[in-house]
Parts: sequence; C-alpha cells; structure tokens
Amino acid sequence: MYFISKDEVNQWTEKLQLAMQSANISHFYELDKTLGKGQFGLVKLAYHKKNNKKVAIKQVKKRNMTHIEVF
Repeated sequence: MYFISKDEVNQWTEKLQLAMQSANISHFYELDKTLGKGQFGLVKLAYHKKNNKKVAIKQVKKRNMTHIEVF
C-alpha cells in the first residue's frame, strides 16, 4: 500500500485495528495516576480523549493467566 502522509498511515492503522478489535486502549484514553493496587493488577484514573470524561480502568496482569482466563 502507498500512503501520501504519516497521518494517512495512522488513520488506516487505527481503522484496521478497530475492525480487528485489537485497538490499543491508549487510542481512546489518556491514563493518569494509579487509584488502587491489588493482587491481579492496578486501577488507573483515565480520561476519554474525545470528550474528556473521567473513568477508572483496571489493568490486569495476563502473564500468569491461562488462555481461558484471559478471554
């Protein structure tokens, strides 16, 4: 594929990731400070990039999980 600009590459990449449902959370949210920490991961304060709405996002460590637990 040929793209005219880096911006066009980024747009196509984002659309393909969304279509494959593999978009990175950082495309939608800006992560901020840690609100809490537990056995399985962290809870982070985040802001939606388009509407600046505040949310809490749980980051879970998948390293020690089985395939069934991850999905």
